[in-house]
Amino acid sequence: MEIIDYLERGKTIKGNWSALARALDKAVTEVTDWRKGNHMPDVTSCTKLALLIGVEPMEVISAAQMQLARRPENRDFWRGFISRHRHQNTAALCLVSLLFSGSGDLAKAGETALESPNQVTIKRHYAK
Repeated sequence: MEIIDYLERGKTIKGNWSALARALDKAVTEVTDWRKGNHMPDVTSCTKLALLIGVEPMEVISAAQMQLARRPENRDFWRGFISRHRHQNTAALCLVSLLFSGSGDLAKAGETALESPNQVTIKRHYAK
């Protein structure tokens, strides 16, 4: 996925571009620049966007880095990183959640597994 795909998901959740920009503490013009590919969001904005749309922050950060990369081998590195990171985290988290859920509710355990420990920690820290 490209950064525009993550931004579109954020817009869908917030309702419009202005609301998304407010949620990310950015000016609408800055978000517009990201959409057009003129600039990429910084690590903080990528993390806020990831938490908003419910994905691992490294996924959005990696997508931004992939688009910033000028050399094909660097783009390939970030593309591979995203893929490996997503698959490794999902498999490991599903296993850990199933082993330690104790609830007997596999659906709930699987739902919990979709959030990484880092994402849960960040959400707890920034919960209002």
